[in-house]
Amino acid sequence: MGDLASKPLIVAKGLLFLGLSAVTAALILLESPSTRVAILLAVLLNARSFEILFAWMGTALRVLYVGLPRLDASRAHRQEPPGVSVTPVVYPSRSKGATPMSNRTFPALVAVLALSSGAHAQNAFLSSDAYTRYELLAPETHQFKIYYEVTETTVGSPYHFNPIRKGSEASDESVLDGATGKPLRFEVVTGAQGNAELKPARLDPEGQYIKVHLPRPVPEGGETRLVIIKTYKDAATYYTEGDLIVWKRSLGNSRNSVVLPPGYEIVSSAAAAQVMTLPDGRLKLAFMNGGSGGALEVLIKARRIAGAGPTSGGVR
Repeated sequence: MGDLASKPLIVAKGLLFLGLSAVTAALILLESPSTRVAILLAVLLNARSFEILFAWMGTALRVLYVGLPRLDASRAHRQEPPGVSVTPVVYPSRSKGATPMSNRTFPALVAVLALSSGAHAQNAFLSSDAYTRYELLAPETHQFKIYYEVTETTVGSPYHFNPIRKGSEASDESVLDGATGKPLRFEVVTGAQGNAELKPARLDPEGQYIKVHLPRPVPEGGETRLVIIKTYKDAATYYTEGDLIVWKRSLGNSRNSVVLPPGYEIVSSAAAAQVMTLPDGRLKLAFMNGGSGGALEVLIKARRIAGAGPTSGGVR
């Protein structure tokens, strides 16, 4: 396909590209609202605007100048010796191997997106270095106790919101300061109530969350380590299948472990796990989730060891 020669189409194409760039920049700024991202986007849009302007000028000149084949100006008025022919030189619309302007803009856009991701990580209510331990209680209860360790790193954040998974019935909640071991104040709120504390709103309005009051707002370059303890009852996750117990759950955190009830041995695990024996004799399966493929789908089946004593529920 050749270059556009119609001036209205050239203008429409330039405006379309500029409009798409502006909309993209606005969406990035809404996702990652920060002064740094705004400045970078302004620089990118300004550079893109100049590129479009120069592209329009260049195309217009090409249309005016290359519309008909022309001789090189330095040779058109020169008298050649007898017997020497003059070869017309036609200026191409684009030099062979030339790089389009948009290809030079793309790396800049990638850089802005990468920097905006970093800004998003600083401005959102984000957590890092999370670890979850699931301790299976007596099978007939369909309950498992959760010890969730998480680090809140959002500068200035006064709260941490921990979701209660839909379909699970939560009880026995408590929260500890990971640095001191002291209990922290918390309450269970809806996502709609939690969104009133977040700018922009990020919680599912219909969900439920444990709203933790941090001991102090997270300082610049600092963090707050939390230990959230709760018990879930979920018959769709933890149930029996003949003489086996089954625990089936998708795990989103990078580090997780599941502790079997006392007196149970592993029959199978759908995900690779490191198995170890705890001092009290229970088996623990440790899982790593790289995150590149989304949540880790865990399916564990275990069987009660013949002659084992009564199940105490796994409470330490």
